[in-house]
Amino acid sequence: MRKLFAWVLDEPDNRAFAERHGFRASRSAYFLRLDLAGGELPPRQEPPAGVELRTAADFTDDPRPVFELDAVTSSDEPSDIEVEFTDYEAWLEETWKHPLLNRDLTTVALVDGRPAAFSMAYTDGDSRYATAMTGTAREFRGRGLAKLAKNDSLHRARAAGYTEAFTGNDTGNEPMIAINTWFGYEICAKEVRYVRELG
Repeated sequence: MRKLFAWVLDEPDNRAFAERHGFRASRSAYFLRLDLAGGELPPRQEPPAGVELRTAADFTDDPRPVFELDAVTSSDEPSDIEVEFTDYEAWLEETWKHPLLNRDLTTVALVDGRPAAFSMAYTDGDSRYATAMTGTAREFRGRGLAKLAKNDSLHRARAAGYTEAFTGNDTGNEPMIAINTWFGYEICAKEVRYVRELG
């Protein structure tokens, strides 16, 4: 059985169009926005003992540790499609060399020298910043490292002149929704994943 997947903005005309073409609704996700220019961010926090905050730019000579962290955290994201990063060269082309990736604003939290959590930043080079991914390796969860990394990235984005921050969350991803609410993000739109089975 083959399946086609599409994201549809959660509006009646869009949903009706998908359904007329044989798609059925599946999971949903939120788009969230944060006013970096006028809003308040939680204060920056000193990393706990043994934790160091670095940027992705610090891994320019060898980005493989960032790849490995992205691979283990992405495999746990809620999704209709199983995600598995095994091709390092493909990741370099599609993620590390992505034209929107801002390595200077992407924060990586290291525990005893090992990458444990990160918050990946995309920017448009003007005023908009977006979190492309935030995650923590399983063995380091429950220590607030994702929040620490994202807070650092947001503060540096604001200092660099970015005025709007965006992110997205699966509607069932309660831990990240709680973190983004803590930062002050507000839901600005919703999309629905539609699936069509072929054959």
